[in-house]
Amino acid sequence: MDPSRPISNDPMRTSYEEGASVRRLAVIDVMNFLHNSASKNAPHLRNTEDTRNYLDALDLASFMYMLLQRGFDVRAIVPRSARRRSKNGYLFDLFFAMGLVIYAEQCYDDLVIIKYAAERGAFIISCDKYRDCLKMGLGAAERYVILNRVIKPFVRRSSRCPTGEPFFLNEYGDRVVNFTAHLEAPTHNILFSDPTSRDFENCVSVRRAFTGRHSLRLRMQLDEIFEFVLKTSQLEPQNLLAEITHFKDTVVTKWGAPSHLKAVDDVNVVF
Repeated sequence: MDPSRPISNDPMRTSYEEGASVRRLAVIDVMNFLHNSASKNAPHLRNTEDTRNYLDALDLASFMYMLLQRGFDVRAIVPRSARRRSKNGYLFDLFFAMGLVIYAEQCYDDLVIIKYAAERGAFIISCDKYRDCLKMGLGAAERYVILNRVIKPFVRRSSRCPTGEPFFLNEYGDRVVNFTAHLEAPTHNILFSDPTSRDFENCVSVRRAFTGRHSLRLRMQLDEIFEFVLKTSQLEPQNLLAEITHFKDTVVTKWGAPSHLKAVDDVNVVF
């Protein structure tokens, strides 16, 4: 089996599994990824002061959906302030309620990402090489993750999204938001852990909670989120705010998440 084969949009080209290998947890550096996707989708807005017209939380939903479709558990780490700095920023609260997003309290979230990945035998999805972090006296596990398990996502702009619609379904069932993305890993152990890996037992323990039923539930909820964004994309501001309030209440209640996530304010809804 060719270890250089990519995790791509083709579900027949996604598996390195042989024997008892398990998929590692995927940890997404959200702000890095959103800047990457936005640079392909809206390059003319790159230098705008108001990032709410540039960065879009729906891009993260599309990427997480693709990873879930391919059997990877996902955690996306993002500064809490991103709710106020991104289009559709209210979606971050929904992703948090679903257990997909982890909020970092500070804007500088690199150390949070690296330590979280190191503790769980995960790989990081980012274009950042984290060179500044290597100078901070990190432990061996954190340094190993930076040097060996950071994967750059390959993002390409797609011209297939119908005008005025926020996404389309491709032939593999992915929800594509103006771009396609895939991962390429040079070795098996970046994405997978096997019995010869020192962190195998840890990866098995982390993976155990990610059942097929849970994965399906996550994807079904993301489907509902995509449909909600599509349905409300043309609403007037006052009607949109009411719809978002109701939708957040429904999703947060369904996932048994803290009730404060139901709050909606005008700084994380872009009109």
